[in-house]
Amino acid sequence: MGRLDNKVAIITGAAKGIGLSCAQRFVNEGARVIGTDVDEETGRENISKLGDNAIFIRHDVSKEEEWKKVFAEAEKRFGKVDILVNNAGILEFNNAEKIDGDMWHKILSVDLDGVMWGVKQAIPAMKKMVVQSSIFLQSQV
Repeated sequence: MGRLDNKVAIITGAAKGIGLSCAQRFVNEGARVIGTDVDEETGRENISKLGDNAIFIRHDVSKEEEWKKVFAEAEKRFGKVDILVNNAGILEFNNAEKIDGDMWHKILSVDLDGVMWGVKQAIPAMKKMVVQSSIFLQSQV
């Protein structure tokens, strides 16, 4: 019996790295996982290896409409959403002198807007739960 039995989690940035590791751990702990990423090929390949309790959805977190579709699919497939791991982010190896406006706005749209749109969609799902809690984390190397 796992710590996340009967829980449903949406994990963004799940094609590889920290997001994929979270998805693996959540499945091992009994959760059903919706892993999302813009890298469809890698995401489908890696999430499919996690078994029947994990599905992949191609998802650009910077687009509010795509968040609505992800939550709708989670509700349709699993009936609820208990956990949102807002992991997707852009790490641009550049310094402030060299970064251009387009890249700066792309970083902000994924790293900030993406979190907001995810939280906005998660609130109605979380309000249905008896026990509610939220953890937000963001990191850059």
